[in-house]
Amino acid sequence: MWCLSCGYWKSDELQNTQVWRGILFVLSERPRNIYIHGRVKLDDYLRQEFAGTPRKGMVGAESEWLDFCTLDLPSGNVRIVDWCYITEEEEGCIIALRPGQFDLKVKLMVFGDDIRVSRLRLMKANANPTVGGQIGEFVTDSARFGVYDFETFSAEFKKSEEAVNKAFEPLMFRTEPHGIVKLSDSPGAIMPVVHSGFGDGEFTVHELSQDLERIGFEIVLIQPGQPYPF
Repeated sequence: MWCLSCGYWKSDELQNTQVWRGILFVLSERPRNIYIHGRVKLDDYLRQEFAGTPRKGMVGAESEWLDFCTLDLPSGNVRIVDWCYITEEEEGCIIALRPGQFDLKVKLMVFGDDIRVSRLRLMKANANPTVGGQIGEFVTDSARFGVYDFETFSAEFKKSEEAVNKAFEPLMFRTEPHGIVKLSDSPGAIMPVVHSGFGDGEFTVHELSQDLERIGFEIVLIQPGQPYPF
């Protein structure tokens, strides 16, 4: 059941609605085409129509976990950094994971028609993780940050300034809260990028574990119940 007055969901496939205390609710199922074996892709979710003007102080509605992309980690060392500070060695943090393939997921916080990334998770596929203590921190000054395999992406980054500029340029004016920088077809040569919540700030990285093993990490960009600041 989705509240249209809050702008959390608006579907072209309305089958049944009900007004309660002046609020319009949709009683039909969400469009089936955004589901892949019970999972929802980020791009598909964002194709839905959102409505409503965000107001200062309002509390947003958070989505479920949405599939962003798969990230190969040949080295297992993941760097999290403001995407403008890749060349600054002292910026960001590096989280050690087992080499392999990981799922990158996000949650979105919906404030009317203003959609913000509220959480990010990188973890082993089909895991059932427990959120643990802090294992890193980073800051953003451009309101965006990237996540990438430190050794592989850094090596590709140093090969060609022209290729780097060509890979970054499409994201410079992208209005969606996410994108991917791809430097080559080599495993690990991509950097998923997301907007950092309400903008610039300091953020902490928390461990995700299962059976006493670190299997990923989570970053909270907008706290539950945090009011809209603009």
